[in-house]
Amino acid sequence: MAAKAAKALAAAFKSTTMLQEVRFTLSPVSAGSSGLRDLLTTSYTDIKKENPTLPILIREHEENAATVTARFPYGEERKLSLEGCKRDEVVDKVKALVGAA
Repeated sequence: MAAKAAKALAAAFKSTTMLQEVRFTLSPVSAGSSGLRDLLTTSYTDIKKENPTLPILIREHEENAATVTARFPYGEERKLSLEGCKRDEVVDKVKALVGAA
């Protein structure tokens, strides 16, 4: 399951040539961030291996809600809440966000 999620995200990041950075923010302890936290702890290495030049940033703070921000050329940023999402929902939402470029 984790490998499938990693492959799906890695492919989505690769297919979007305009993507300059992906930034995840989450709480290391809240239940609302558990799906994103689970995805990142099991799949980050595989995703980064497939996208070695893409900056994939992870920001943790106890008061953060789970979000993803995608940065594109000309300063365009798109942000999406991942609060309360399960791992599969996180993958689907991130793919939709970066695919909308």
